[in-house]
Amino acid sequence: MAGRLQKLLSQPYPEEESLIAHLKAAVGVGFLIFAILYFLRPLGIDQVQPHVLRHSAYAGLVTFMVSFLFDMLVFHGLKIARDQPSWTFKK
Repeated sequence: MAGRLQKLLSQPYPEEESLIAHLKAAVGVGFLIFAILYFLRPLGIDQVQPHVLRHSAYAGLVTFMVSFLFDMLVFHGLKIARDQPSWTFKK
């Protein structure tokens, strides 16, 4: 069991590096933030009652844009390769 865990933590980070994969991830995170804010209404967002949908959509859109721009800057702009053996959870 410990050997399998060691092997799992020593392998490269398993994530796609394509533009479409980064776009899908950013859309997913943005939608998740929108859904949490709109349906659960935490942090007093229900106090802006007639505009809850608009504010939740803005937060989801900002989250999408920041997430996508971060991925583009870090992984495509700086060309950080995460599929190398040096990029692992545990060394």
